[in-house]
Amino acid sequence: TNGGTGYVDDWASTNEDLIRNLRVDNEVFRPNNGERSTVSFNLSRSAKLRVEVLDGTRVIKSLRNTDSSNQSSGDYSYIWDGRDYNGNIAPDALYQYRVMADDGSDTDTDRAYVELDTNGTIIGFPSGSRCAGYRDVSTSSPFCKAIELMSKKKIFEGYSDGTFRPYEKINRAETTKVVVLALDYDVETTGYFGRQYSDTVAGAWYAPYLEVAKRNGIATGYPDGTFRPASTINRVELLRVFLEANHLNLSNCSSQPFEDTPINRDTDWYMKYACYAKYNGLMNSEYNNRLYPNDAMTRGDVADLFYDFEVK
Repeated sequence: TNGGTGYVDDWASTNEDLIRNLRVDNEVFRPNNGERSTVSFNLSRSAKLRVEVLDGTRVIKSLRNTDSSNQSSGDYSYIWDGRDYNGNIAPDALYQYRVMADDGSDTDTDRAYVELDTNGTIIGFPSGSRCAGYRDVSTSSPFCKAIELMSKKKIFEGYSDGTFRPYEKINRAETTKVVVLALDYDVETTGYFGRQYSDTVAGAWYAPYLEVAKRNGIATGYPDGTFRPASTINRVELLRVFLEANHLNLSNCSSQPFEDTPINRDTDWYMKYACYAKYNGLMNSEYNNRLYPNDAMTRGDVADLFYDFEVK
């Protein structure tokens, strides 16, 4: 790559099955806030690999250089911290990941967009690569299929600037609305709604959804009488709300489902939900046998849960 300054020709592509399932986690990321972006893919058979970040046709960072040895078939992930060859954070711009594979008889090249954003102003992906029309979600996003389904059903809305913000954390009030709408509960949004909990506001946008959720036992408050509508919801809290709202007959779990969900007094309340997720492939938990129960859910995570439940 001549130190990252020279033009690199594409490898001719004669067989399109060497690289499969190319996806990007954190397609729009802020390296100045410590965020990273990850490009992942499956290599269908043993081959030499090259993974690069391009600014137009110029390579600004090599995540993996080709060497004389072949990489075995399997799943691969490479992280970009937003820095160039000189160690500086690259300018805000739309970049491309380029993945190239060569097994000696066939070659394959695949690409995906990534946006580096330090100031909060979304540039947006090209129209032809946008998922469900959202500027900040491309067709290579791991959330794309879920977002398409949620948008088609008018369950999950984007923002007025044309973004979906899949990596933005979602709070308890927003989650309650999504759950109620996704599961086709009847919601009357006209009229006046009082306070359901000591810390909720009468007539707030979320009031009709909380009313339905409370009446049907979908989402409950805390022992102190609060609901904490602005608080983020973690992964096991969402699992509980979602699975209870589906009125599933969940059995108790006697064996530890994930590496990070030991069976003890503190985890007992969510163990049956964790087991259901484990045995039904929900929450993307099948990849590394970890549930990350206390991690905050994002908008993309919530959409993904609904999609996986409906599809699987």
